[in-house]
Amino acid sequence: MGAEPLPAADVMLLRDDLADAAAAVRISRAVDARIAQNTRIALVYSALLPLLAAGVLYPLNFVLHPIDSVILMTLFVAWLLSGTARLNSFDPKPASQSEPQKEPAE
Repeated sequence: MGAEPLPAADVMLLRDDLADAAAAVRISRAVDARIAQNTRIALVYSALLPLLAAGVLYPLNFVLHPIDSVILMTLFVAWLLSGTARLNSFDPKPASQSEPQKEPAE
């Protein structure tokens, strides 16, 4: 009648090393943590800056000028991008494998 669907996997190992599966889990956890951190930062930024721009703190003589908004937005985007770029340097190996043990010198 028709071809049966092939089974699918969330992770596919291309080498005969089960440590790669553990590394994939560590990478996914690091990505999830970065997404959660970026979301929290974006929520705080999106909640506070419009209030400041609307003049909520005007009675306290605090006024957010448009150029200040541009500078804050640029810093915000740079912060998010630098945090995400740090994932490129993420080492998925466990701490015991990332640095070889040195023998003490006598």
